[in-house]
Amino acid sequence: MPQITRTDSLAVAGWGADGSPKIINRYAELIRIAHDRLKLNLNRNDWNVLAEVVGPCGDFEEIIPCPNSYRYLLRLSLEEQINREDVQDLILKWDKVDDLGAEAIVAALRWFWSHADQIDMESDEWWTPEFRASH
Repeated sequence: MPQITRTDSLAVAGWGADGSPKIINRYAELIRIAHDRLKLNLNRNDWNVLAEVVGPCGDFEEIIPCPNSYRYLLRLSLEEQINREDVQDLILKWDKVDDLGAEAIVAALRWFWSHADQIDMESDEWWTPEFRASH
C-alpha cells in the first residue's frame, strides 16, 4: 500500500489543509456513535477479553499490512483463542459488530494498552469514550 501523506488524507476526507482538527473531531464523534451501539451488546467481560486476547494492537496495519477491515482482523484474533469459553461467547455476539464498531474497539484497545498500568479492569470502564476523555 503506498504511503499516503497528511495532505492526501485530508483531501480524501474532503478537507483542505486546515481540516485536521475537524476530521479528528469527526472521527471522535463516530467512535462515540459506534460505542453507543456496542454497549447494547458488549459487557465489561467482553471488553476485558478483547484486551487480553488482542493485546497491544497499536495499528493493525503495522502488524499485518493488508486491506482488511478491523472487524475482520479482530475476528481473526478471537478465533486464535477459540478454545476459551469467554472468547466463544464473544464470537457469538460478533455478528452485531459492524466495521465502525470494530474501529471503536481498536480505538479503545489502543488507548487501553497505552494506559494499562493505570487501569483497574475490574472497576474502570476504560472502553468508554467518557472514561478515556477524562483520563
